[in-house]
Amino acid sequence: MPVDLVRRGKVVARLVPTVDAASGTPPWERLIGTGRLQAAPAESVLESGAFDALR
Repeated sequence: MPVDLVRRGKVVARLVPTVDAASGTPPWERLIGTGRLQAAPAESVLESGAFDALR
């Protein structure tokens, strides 16, 4: 069952159960390419400079 994380009335993240992967595949590799940023950097609890450092 999915769980929504809400900040100020807006969904900013959704946690969903993982799908079964081939045996031997590390769980972190199953997550590659599955995330979506749903908030602008200005809406984050992090400072905007932290986002610049990741580029």
